[in-house]
Amino acid sequence: MKYIFTFIIALVFISCSNSNDDESIDPDPISNEIEILEITQKKVRIGDTIVINGNNLDKITSFKFKTIDDELENLQNITPFEKNLEEIKVIVPTLNNELFELFIIQNSTVVNSTSLNLIGTFPLKFNFNHDDVKSVKIVNDKTAFVAAGSKLYKTIDGGYGWELIKDFEYYIGSSMFFIDESLGWLEIYDDWNSILYYTNDGGITFNKIFENNFAYKSIIQIYFSSPTNGYLLTTKGEIYKTDDNINFDLIYDFPNSNEGSGTTDFSHLSVYGNTLIASGEDINDKPILIQKTGSIFNYSTFDKVINNVQLINDSEAYQIRKTSGFEDKLFFTNNISSGWEETSNKRIHDFHFTSKDKGIGISSNANYGNHIIFETYDGGKNWVNKFDFKDFEYSLDIDFQNNTGFITGYRGKIWKHIFE
Repeated sequence: MKYIFTFIIALVFISCSNSNDDESIDPDPISNEIEILEITQKKVRIGDTIVINGNNLDKITSFKFKTIDDELENLQNITPFEKNLEEIKVIVPTLNNELFELFIIQNSTVVNSTSLNLIGTFPLKFNFNHDDVKSVKIVNDKTAFVAAGSKLYKTIDGGYGWELIKDFEYYIGSSMFFIDESLGWLEIYDDWNSILYYTNDGGITFNKIFENNFAYKSIIQIYFSSPTNGYLLTTKGEIYKTDDNINFDLIYDFPNSNEGSGTTDFSHLSVYGNTLIASGEDINDKPILIQKTGSIFNYSTFDKVINNVQLINDSEAYQIRKTSGFEDKLFFTNNISSGWEETSNKRIHDFHFTSKDKGIGISSNANYGNHIIFETYDGGKNWVNKFDFKDFEYSLDIDFQNNTGFITGYRGKIWKHIFE
């Protein structure tokens, strides 16, 4: 969708007085003042076309898009790609902040400016020392945590500044979970041991709370609904539960996970109330979906790999699964035990939904040269508002809180996404 901005421009003519104090208008004014009186839309995306309507717009020579981090004099002049007396068009360039000002320039003089808002996907400047950012957890619109290499970072300003909280020296696993600014859990794989650590002060200090003979397996996913109630999923398909954040009981052990020559490999967990689903592969590389409803566990076997799962409520869920053409597609069910249906023919490698209908999907171009972000507002039937990552940029993790989210990637990359 392209957003159109309407600017009402008032032209102020210089008046002069004759010796008899009679006023007259110069038919060829040497100065024009541009005044913005109305903007019909203040939210735009990278790549949108801004259309400005008014009078004498052919006098405008360029635009500048300034965020709070920029110095105006150092910014590139953006040349309009189309202009005439009454209309001028300019494309929104790549920006790194959701708040910015559009400066209208005549030759080298700024004649006006207006504040606008960026929505959709856009890259952030922080790079996390080029470490792969494996995990992100956002707890409110301003506060989030990321795990990059052996380091834990925190932002309190919406992702524009990140503070190093702790360096564990050993790599932080892909499992990390915070329920607010203070309470969080993460897994450290210390040579041969997978250890669960807990903080109640926002990451300043961590205490080891669980370790149980995790050689050749690790805690791969963590979920807590409260400071004391949570679940752990291991790569072997074991599910642990705690009611006090002290004792972790094994409540499910995927059958035959230690038998045969293959390797059982589980990777995703989603919880909603007393309902739980977890996806992985058994020792014969068969895709598996574990389901827990109330206190009853069972599992289903699929023909193709399941890459991600997310419960929307206690019965409806989404999953990524390879199809017969070996393409990743999004599937939906209103009964987690059966009835998964492909939502569209769009290639989708990963996803996150903020409601049953609204979410983002990670796609890619024809040769998988980079990832592409799309939005959906109808449960994955249609995908809109495309944003391309640069060449060889790929996502690793996604998390959202309300309309705001972060997408992390390889080599320290991170993007912010804001729904309209």
